[in-house]
Amino acid sequence: LREAASSASPSSPCCARAVALRLPDVIGPFDDTNRLMAFWHWLQVAREHPPQVHDLRAVKRPRMEGSDAPRAEARERGVPMAFVFSHDVARFIVGLLDRPPPGAVATCDGVNLACERQPDLREFLELFAEASGVEKPKFGVVERPRTFLPSVDRPWNLSCDRMLQVYRFAPTPLDAVLSRCAE
Repeated sequence: LREAASSASPSSPCCARAVALRLPDVIGPFDDTNRLMAFWHWLQVAREHPPQVHDLRAVKRPRMEGSDAPRAEARERGVPMAFVFSHDVARFIVGLLDRPPPGAVATCDGVNLACERQPDLREFLELFAEASGVEKPKFGVVERPRTFLPSVDRPWNLSCDRMLQVYRFAPTPLDAVLSRCAE
């Protein structure tokens, strides 16, 4: 049975196809975590209680050995935040069901699904303020800011190459997602 499954093509009826979607923070309709809305409320009172952002001077220095590119980038711009629009998750899944699999894709595949733009916290809050129609916030710079997002810290951007090149999926731009969420 194992041999039959491994030799079958993905379009064969005896062989199931699986695509694991690796999702960062999902925002938009049906997001019931309220983390994005917590930032929205914070931006509404930003004059009295400025949103907190990382003090980039407090980021650890890179080690001398190995690649220091991710840490150097984090020192310059902060920790990148990745998001995916809930509608994009649905669009991607429907696309998987409506079209044959791309060529040279394994029967079991994994793909990161996210907006291409992955800002740091400061840039994210500025984008969200603009989308919400409030003035650009002044920030409280602290070593350990109180934040609601991201749920996972990573020192480098999430790779969207597979989503873009193999599946040819165009995610909704982050500024459009934030405008929709702020409605």
